[in-house]
Amino acid sequence: MTFPPERLVVRPGLPVGPTLVNRGRLDHTFAVPEFNVEVMLPALQTQHLTLVVLKESKWRILCNAIGHFDTMKGTLVAAP
Repeated sequence: MTFPPERLVVRPGLPVGPTLVNRGRLDHTFAVPEFNVEVMLPALQTQHLTLVVLKESKWRILCNAIGHFDTMKGTLVAAP
């Protein structure tokens, strides 16, 4: 299980609105701990998220569901 794509690149200061799709039969989350963001992704559901990242940097993206933390992870990158 992974987040495709494992790297989400955004531009600082501009809103980004990824559509999060869970095509599986298990519930998941899309979490960016440094931003206090955690979106629940129930099985076979779609969620929309809007973020504005204010500075250039990198942050962890992960799934907080039990047993998923080590495999379902990625990086949010803010770069011009």
